[in-house]
Amino acid sequence: MRLFESAPLPFAAVGFALLATCCPAEPAKATLVQPVAPATPAPAPAPMPQPPAGPPAAGPPVARTVDVVDHQFGLTVADPYRWMEGIGNIEYTTWLAAQGGYAKGELAKLANRDELFKRLRELGLGLTSVYGVEIQAGRTIYSELPAGAQLAKLMTRDAQTPRVLLDPEKLGTGDNHASLNAYSLSPDGKYVGFVIAMGGGEVGQIHVMETATGKELADIEEPVWGEFAPSWLPDGKSFFFIQMVKPAEGGDPMQNMITRYHKLGDPVAKDVTVLGREPDATFKLLPQEFPNVWIDPGSPWAIAQVGGARSEQRIAVARVSELDLSGKAKTPWKIAVGSRSSRAWPGAANRFRSRCPGKVGPRASSPT
Repeated sequence: MRLFESAPLPFAAVGFALLATCCPAEPAKATLVQPVAPATPAPAPAPMPQPPAGPPAAGPPVARTVDVVDHQFGLTVADPYRWMEGIGNIEYTTWLAAQGGYAKGELAKLANRDELFKRLRELGLGLTSVYGVEIQAGRTIYSELPAGAQLAKLMTRDAQTPRVLLDPEKLGTGDNHASLNAYSLSPDGKYVGFVIAMGGGEVGQIHVMETATGKELADIEEPVWGEFAPSWLPDGKSFFFIQMVKPAEGGDPMQNMITRYHKLGDPVAKDVTVLGREPDATFKLLPQEFPNVWIDPGSPWAIAQVGGARSEQRIAVARVSELDLSGKAKTPWKIAVGSRSSRAWPGAANRFRSRCPGKVGPRASSPT
């Protein structure tokens, strides 16, 4: 066998191997790495000069707050704007005027604002509106707001001919305008009781007018909340109405309202209380509740409907023959529907309709 036959190697590789065996290489010298000094950062550019700050942007007047807390029914209720309350509050009216001035200035900045305002008025006042229709014994009354007008008129019809019963624009003087807030037609259609308020207010007077002649009677009841029209009795010669009670100094004029009875032609001094605030009242009322009583023609039942600024109402019934019109307010009312179950008036009416023989239905504006 020949030498290197099994693993032939090049002669140069063999020579290198022999040299490495007999002449070892010198150990490698360590290389020293010099530390590199950190680069010096470039200087930050000088800030650009800024223009001097102008005055703060104007905004709407800010309402101040006060540290007032009420404790009612186990709850703590903060009332930071209590200072806005009170009639004749000069600070509050000054703040409102400032708010209005700011809003007027902002609206004036709108492009084409005058043209837009003019067009909106054309669309809003360009049509005649008819609403609040009531029909009794062949007599129809309704409210009509003519095109371009600001105040609605009380209207009726003689056959097919419309006739103005009341034009509030003729009752106002200067800037103190009158407005028609509510009305109701007597069951025989001979009279209409209506509420007139002055100066855009919501507290007004009840007046009565003959529908056939437009003649106003001497009967005037006040003060009443504008939403509450008189509730006529079936005889067409008397009505119930909700009267506001003069509050104590600093009191709420919206509380402690009562229901009274008035007969046409009688002086108001002869009016009697039907639902009152006596401690021994047969139907006790909460201060914030608005009491109303009505009788539907043909029904032997009188309905007491008590509500307020909420959806719930309480409803009581009594026979018409048992109504106490002596002024003692001792009618034996029976609760038909409590506040928890009368969230919707139509549903509540249906609940006691089956209990009370005769026709039952609302005759006057209901508080909501």
